Amino acid sequence: MAGTFSYSPTIGTVLGVGEQTLSVSFTPTDATDYSAATATVTLTVNSSPVSISVTPATLTLSANQVQQITANVGNTSNTSVTWAISPTGVGTLSASGLYTAPATITALQTVTVTATSQADTTKSASATITLSPTPCGPSGYSFQRTITIDHTKVPNTDQANFPFLFNTTDPVFATTANGGMVANSNGYDIIFSADAAGLQVLNFEVEHYNPVTGQIVAWVQIPTLSHTTDTVVYVSYGNSSISTPQENPSAVWDSNFSGVYHLTSTGSGVSVADSTSNGNSGIAGNNGISLPSATTGVFGTGAGSFNGSQGIYLPSFSISAFTVSAWILPTASGSTGAFFAGPTGALKARMSGNNNLDVLKEANVDMGSSAGSLTINSWNHVVISYDGTTASFYIDGSPAGTDLTP
Repeated sequence: MAGTFSYSPTIGTVLGVGEQTLSVSFTPTDATDYSAATATVTLTVNSSPVSISVTPATLTLSANQVQQITANVGNTSNTSVTWAISPTGVGTLSASGLYTAPATITALQTVTVTATSQADTTKSASATITLSPTPCGPSGYSFQRTITIDHTKVPNTDQANFPFLFNTTDPVFATTANGGMVANSNGYDIIFSADAAGLQVLNFEVEHYNPVTGQIVAWVQIPTLSHTTDTVVYVSYGNSSISTPQENPSAVWDSNFSGVYHLTSTGSGVSVADSTSNGNSGIAGNNGISLPSATTGVFGTGAGSFNGSQGIYLPSFSISAFTVSAWILPTASGSTGAFFAGPTGALKARMSGNNNLDVLKEANVDMGSSAGSLTINSWNHVVISYDGTTASFYIDGSPAGTDLTP
């Protein structure tokens, strides 16, 4: 019997991930009186390879300490994994990825815990565990991770005293009451150091900590950030003897910073405390200008409105030369109130009527506007740099034009 087959969808069409239905029809072409035949075939289609990762990827444990390693498997409905440890016999590993360090550790050593996908045994991911004879630091920190800063993200030259943003949400940074490893409800037992022993504690400022989710937003001063070699720092946590903050905010920001502001909610508005040693904290303005209400920002708390009746003013600010940066979220086109301002009549930055950045001084004398426009209903990272003659503008890391002071 001769005939032709037809398919729906067409053979070669990417059907997507998961089970899909393929209809096959047969139509006879010879003279014999055969009826057309139709069949339905169920295919399992996987257009993307299986992916796998483990969390945490690096950590340090001491004797008898326990850590749950979690495997994350993607692009397959079969998320089961097989766990293995190397070298074998160094601690125990359950079928669910729960690792328990040996009861006795006499020397520093490393073990590797590997999760292999059961859906695709060629795909695996590993966690590296450093076993320490003593707790992570001399003050009794129980857990530690490494933070590796990619040198290819540091262009041109080494950076001195660089404020590095550490922003992560990880269940291990939740408090013990919420299933994590941090002992203090405020996250006070989290420190950053230049060495694995935790002896060279770095200057750091915690901008936000959530004891339930394990989110921590911290600025860590890196003494030398290399542009040729990856920089490694350490975060230690889990110390029940710590009950006071270990951070040193003003030391994070050197003399190159005139003011740094991480907004916090007061219940009735925002607090605009200066993190530097200059003490130039923001205040409400003259003529009835009040501090904005608090809202959700990019990393934590943000200021809710700059509508002309609400704003932030800095009582001491020089306009001879400056660089100011901020995250802003314009919600409508058109001119806004100032999202940054010095003493009344001295300087202010706003969005202009054509959605550009605009810098004004004194009696609204225009110091320049950006060539690039801001994106409405989206967060924009903006930078305005003024050398006394020329204002340079940057939006989301890209140059957005320059303008000369009239």
